[in-house]
Amino acid sequence: MGFTFETVSVDQAIKKGRNEVVLPSILILLSSIVIGFAGVTFTSLILYFPLVLIAGPVMAMLFYSKKSAKWRLWAFENVRNVHELKQRARNSGLMKEDGAPMFFDIGVSKAEKDQWISLQEKFNRPDVFADDPAVPTETVVYYSRAKKYLTLLFYVPILGLGIAIMFIPNMGTYLYVWGVFLMMVGAGLFYITIRDAYNSKTQIIINNDGLSTADTLFQPWNLISDERTTMSTSGRIRSTYLEYSYPGGFAKFTLDGFTISRSQLDHLLRVYRGRATQKSKHSSANQ
Repeated sequence: MGFTFETVSVDQAIKKGRNEVVLPSILILLSSIVIGFAGVTFTSLILYFPLVLIAGPVMAMLFYSKKSAKWRLWAFENVRNVHELKQRARNSGLMKEDGAPMFFDIGVSKAEKDQWISLQEKFNRPDVFADDPAVPTETVVYYSRAKKYLTLLFYVPILGLGIAIMFIPNMGTYLYVWGVFLMMVGAGLFYITIRDAYNSKTQIIINNDGLSTADTLFQPWNLISDERTTMSTSGRIRSTYLEYSYPGGFAKFTLDGFTISRSQLDHLLRVYRGRATQKSKHSSANQ
């Protein structure tokens, strides 16, 4: 199968997806909340609010599913570097993560699914590498104190609520147990966050030669494979990871409150991998 319309950059495709898929979906969701409150305020229909709150997310989900499918087909047909596009689309909320719920495919026709299958051939070609001079020869990643302090905004109220419950007069056993539980959870999260904020240990080293994490020894690029960032959800907790394989092992390193974001790390992985590949090709050609 030939692909002759690869005239759109990854940046252009992502921008189009955000403007035509992500932003309208958010607006539909927010509009349902506003309409719900307005309905209760001006009509006093108690059932109106929950009905709108149910209809809004459903409409947003259906809109997102249909529009993201159309965007995906257009983008992967017209963009050359499909591996980079796929990773950045996941980061931007334009494509589902591996293992995400199937409701992402609601409203997608069989013809669209077949077209998407036909586009999988493009993933057999490596991306065309373009170096980024702004990326240094080495990047060292640490915990970000600023980001860790921001997370305390979520944890301190839990601790405070637990303490407040303990001061309720004549509280029963049920409230007492909840108060102790919230205090323990809040205090634990507070301690972990402060501990990480003052942890000066290097978390990730990535450079032209290879990659290491706080849990994994340095490995050269020629021994590393399938490097990528992923996101998984367990209940209401979403966790992001750096994953890669190396001889005799597999690294899965949690990305939490670091001095770079997931999208920035993805960019570094592409640049440093590309530089190493080019260097290897030049060395082979000169031999």
